[in-house]
Amino acid sequence: MKPPTIANETYAAAARESALRMLNKTQPEGVPASFAKNFGVSGIRKLADATTDGSARGWAKLFADPSRRAVGFEMAQKFLTGTAHGGRGGLRYQYAEIVERSGADPSAYRNIGALWEEFTDLMTTAQTDPASSYSEFLNTARTQLHRIADAEEAAALAVSEANN
Repeated sequence: MKPPTIANETYAAAARESALRMLNKTQPEGVPASFAKNFGVSGIRKLADATTDGSARGWAKLFADPSRRAVGFEMAQKFLTGTAHGGRGGLRYQYAEIVERSGADPSAYRNIGALWEEFTDLMTTAQTDPASSYSEFLNTARTQLHRIADAEEAAALAVSEANN
């Protein structure tokens, strides 16, 4: 059986909707506005800031125990690289295909996929390299996540404007 054909306009509408959600211009249905800030670019920035936050909610304390860190990092890595609940590069490579079919330039999302893969590599190194310090990892992770957020914001703006 041949799969259904999807019109480019459908891809354009989906890409625009996703871009607006990444920019927190619209929120997922059923998600209260007070919680929507945990999604999209603002959610990535919040995650970045949590890496160096010294409170109980910050990564320094939350993942201070190496065994707890191993479990948390493994879950994040599975989401960002696995196929059960996520995908390679945080699904950005797959999203690049949708963006391309919408008629917009997909290259930014391919680059963002590589940035997410660099982040998962940082988590692997923090787990496996006894020479690396956890505090050094936290600072590097914060920088990398802010780079990702900046790239996600620029890419989402471009897609929302291209598919307007």
